[in-house]
Amino acid sequence: MSQSTPIMHVSVASASDLSTTGQYRFVKKNTTSGKLELAGSNLMPLGILQDKPDADGVAGLVCIGGTSKLKLGGTVAIGDMLISDSSGDAVKTGAAGMVGAIAMEAGVDNDIIEVLVIHLYVA
Repeated sequence: MSQSTPIMHVSVASASDLSTTGQYRFVKKNTTSGKLELAGSNLMPLGILQDKPDADGVAGLVCIGGTSKLKLGGTVAIGDMLISDSSGDAVKTGAAGMVGAIAMEAGVDNDIIEVLVIHLYVA
């Protein structure tokens, strides 16, 4: 059973409605507006969205340290380093990339698992 023990959160205004597409996915700040949006493929995420902001400007709570729940975009094993796919879902890194979490549970596509939130570049 997935759980989360967040140690550090930040609250950031959302760039759009993330109520159905954002919770437990990697998010980043838009470089122009500074608002939250889903992290793209292999981009360094700010963290993992914890709630469901439902409009532009509504604050979203982002876990940036500790453990969190995270939605998967593929099959992962315990200990796998995870990066964002184009939808903000977590996938196992197979090469260099911007790692946003480490899997603390195994899972498959669309599962929500517990992860350790990290910010690391793997060469």
